[in-house]
Amino acid sequence: MTTNTAKLEKSRINPPEKKSMPWEEFYTLMRQRIVEVHDIINQRTIWLAISQSFFFGGYAGVANAPKEAKSPIFAGQQDLLLWLIPSAALIACTCVFVGILARSKSLDSLQEKFDQCDDMDDNYPPVDASLAIRRMEKFSILIMPLVFMGTWIFILTKLLMSL
Repeated sequence: MTTNTAKLEKSRINPPEKKSMPWEEFYTLMRQRIVEVHDIINQRTIWLAISQSFFFGGYAGVANAPKEAKSPIFAGQQDLLLWLIPSAALIACTCVFVGILARSKSLDSLQEKFDQCDDMDDNYPPVDASLAIRRMEKFSILIMPLVFMGTWIFILTKLLMSL
């Protein structure tokens, strides 16, 4: 066994001791992490809005296309796109929604860890908004994907019923 492997094996057996962190560093670290998670949630919400506008625009273009296509090949593609665009939009919306849910849970976990700290210094502002404001934020970021998903499910259902 080489020396590096032996060191690695020892570190797995005996993890390093945890060092206590000064309150200021802990506060700064937690505040930074919460800001980062908020930024990720905001980015995913923007992705959702942009992607859905693209999908709605594409769907409107295909839905308003002339009944008589220039070629029989294009007629088949129009029918296919009427199904593919809502399906892809629904999948994209679901993926973003799951990402938002995951980051939202991460945010809750960070807030819980911070709230469990016994050494809180009242001279520092809260690391995040009040509980009521956090609930309102969560409501808005969780409802938007659900509205888009519901819209696409409705469109797909109407298409299915028209067959």
